[in-house]
Amino acid sequence: RHRGKPSAHTTEKHCRTCRTNIEAKHTARRSLESVSPHLVEVRGWGEVWWTGDFDVAAARGHLDGSLPAERCMACRMDARNVAGHGSASNSLVDVPLFD
Repeated sequence: RHRGKPSAHTTEKHCRTCRTNIEAKHTARRSLESVSPHLVEVRGWGEVWWTGDFDVAAARGHLDGSLPAERCMACRMDARNVAGHGSASNSLVDVPLFD
């Protein structure tokens, strides 16, 4: 603890420490967002629970069922995705090409 006016050295150190603490809090928040699953809509395909950086190709592969569910990144990432594995392939089959 300081008595009286703190020295310039102490003030600079304090400011550097505060900045570091603030940056650490923002980094922790970003880290939490990257590991917290969130529902992502793949327009025209469906929805996928995803964690981290979103991979459209992997999400579409999950929704069209191009890989078995046990090898699917989305299904391994979040168990809620297993029920929707290959769900877009069913809707594509039902589309009439000619009337």
